[in-house]
Amino acid sequence: MNIGDLKNRITIQERDSAGLWRDYVQVWAAIYPLSAKEPFDRGDVQQNATHRVVIRQRKDVKSTMRLLFAGRIYDIQSILPHYRDRDRQEMICEELHEMYDTVSVIRSESKVGAYNVVTSAPLSPREISCCIIDVQHNHNQAGTDPVTWQTKIQIDCYLGEDVMQGDTIRLSDLGDFFVTESRPAKHFLTVTATQEKRGAE
Repeated sequence: MNIGDLKNRITIQERDSAGLWRDYVQVWAAIYPLSAKEPFDRGDVQQNATHRVVIRQRKDVKSTMRLLFAGRIYDIQSILPHYRDRDRQEMICEELHEMYDTVSVIRSESKVGAYNVVTSAPLSPREISCCIIDVQHNHNQAGTDPVTWQTKIQIDCYLGEDVMQGDTIRLSDLGDFFVTESRPAKHFLTVTATQEKRGAE
């Protein structure tokens, strides 16, 4: 093995019992971008793979893990023996999106007042880093009723962020959205939120 090829220090992470990512080991690696047209003849390798990462042979690294390099996150899609040298292995990876957006999360708490009247009061907004994956606009009208306009957003944020159904997501340019779903996936917490308006757009 030409040790000089392994010149990139990467961090391999695994998920703990709480489902959060933690550092597992740091190793030296060679990282090669893949062409978008490069085909794979394997059912366990997706066509959206973006990089081939070569490290020394390790039996403890699994495809359920992920790796970090230069502030970016890579999903390990498959681990293969090196095509020539058996003292190393290749990991076919997909670069995941960055958290370059910021939104505010607002949660309301219930308070019992005079005569046992329950009111809802918003807590102070808190900002989180996320990636806005999708924004969809649509409208519908039943008979002579006013038009209902709906905007739905999907965002990914880090696992461990406290965002739950019933919260409000505030976008600086689009306003407030009601969280209808908050679902942890392999790498991110995926949040779906909607905003509805009636009448003219």
